[in-house]
Amino acid sequence: MDLFDVSERLPNRDDVPLSLYAKLDEEPLIDTERKVVFFEFSAISKPDFKKIKYDKNSWMKMWENKINSKGNHNLPSLFQGVKFVNIEFSLSTENHIAKRWLKTHLQQGRRGWYEIELKDRVENDNDLKALVYPNLFSPALAFSVRTAKKIKGKVATTLGAVFSMTSWPAANIADVVNVLSKADATVLAVHDIGQGNACGFRGASDKPVNLWIDIGCGVNRNASTVPSGLVLCYSKSAPILLTHWDKDHWAGARKGAPAAQPNIFLNRTWIVPRQEVGPQHVKFAERIISENGTIFIVDNSNIGTSNLLSIPIQGSRTIEISLGTGANSDDRNNHQCIVIRVLDEMPDRKWLLPGDISYSNMPSKWYEDRYVAIVASHHGADVGSKNVPAPYGTKDDYAVLAFTFGPGNVHGSTSVSHPTHEMTKRYAKIGWGLDGWTTSGNSGDVPPTSKGVATAQHFPAKTGKHLLGKLIGWVEPPAIDGSSPPCGMKCNAALNV
Repeated sequence: MDLFDVSERLPNRDDVPLSLYAKLDEEPLIDTERKVVFFEFSAISKPDFKKIKYDKNSWMKMWENKINSKGNHNLPSLFQGVKFVNIEFSLSTENHIAKRWLKTHLQQGRRGWYEIELKDRVENDNDLKALVYPNLFSPALAFSVRTAKKIKGKVATTLGAVFSMTSWPAANIADVVNVLSKADATVLAVHDIGQGNACGFRGASDKPVNLWIDIGCGVNRNASTVPSGLVLCYSKSAPILLTHWDKDHWAGARKGAPAAQPNIFLNRTWIVPRQEVGPQHVKFAERIISENGTIFIVDNSNIGTSNLLSIPIQGSRTIEISLGTGANSDDRNNHQCIVIRVLDEMPDRKWLLPGDISYSNMPSKWYEDRYVAIVASHHGADVGSKNVPAPYGTKDDYAVLAFTFGPGNVHGSTSVSHPTHEMTKRYAKIGWGLDGWTTSGNSGDVPPTSKGVATAQHFPAKTGKHLLGKLIGWVEPPAIDGSSPPCGMKCNAALNV
């Protein structure tokens, strides 16, 4: 089964290699009350990895050729026939394996590598259970763990080099400016793609997306949150500006593509940050290139010491890009992620698209400003920041806080859902309203009120409800005739206000 297979066929156990090299894909989530820790790994078949021929100099040259190919995809695939999977564990904090993994994580962060041997069955309650996802969109299969140990030496070094962005050359910033200068941010579309993020700039409500800010959707245990038959706007060859490398911010490029053109979003220009990545991210980047796409990498070397790229775009507006200032280089949500805002020609009117960042890790003047529109960071999760940006103007002025999440989404060992009540209260306190959430204590169960909008709701339990994507303007809600899609093309990403 291909990592990006969207056929919805059920996986079989032969799709899962029993011998794996694995790397933490997310920070371990610890529930101190229940004494449970949740681990999520991105993994590659051990036998398949041994077939990859790695030499530092040739590998660097190969990636330079691939990144700089600009349309020449007649280059050898690095991972042809290689199996990739995602693995989840919920373990007691007293479990000896959990203790070892947490210790390694403290020492090496996400850079630590592990060798995991699985058994093709769960024999009894004492077995260490692993949930394995053969691809991004399939249900999990249950296995048990035979052995799990940390890897040292040459193998670990080689794995770290192969599944890294270190060898990838930074973009010529003039190329990035040229691509983004063509954007028209008259209308912001926040799409309903389940648990993830996908926002598009439009020249009008009835015009196609001309720039994507992320193009994600629900994956792995949140794959079921994706609307049935999702097809995103593809009628214009819009570039994709990726805030960070979490899968729920780019997987919609496959899940949301039309069946007849499954790689149409890969064959685009992708502007991406340089971050700590793992096997599945590198495989995806290589897939973009193999499908004739282009990757422009933004990092400290080309954005400059000011950490601000300001680009005039269509309609006398300006798009600003900054990199997240979080100190932990393993944290894709906050370190070197791309944060975007748009400045209107009317003074003081701004949009903010922060990805999953903690607002404190943006430039300080950004969280001190007021905004006509914000796409709530990390789908309304508690981002650990008290520096929450406020809405534009007075309580009677037009301003929108948009929450993009999947109905019934779950995270970590406690299956917490986004948005969280604690974060909702912070938004409400700064002036965003959200009365329907703050008074009930059930954030996300029903549509928010006041200045809030959402792409989904959790109630009724287990199924929830999709509320469609949202269109946001600058002074008032954009005019929309209710057609689906509004541009009259063949996608099915319905939008309302």
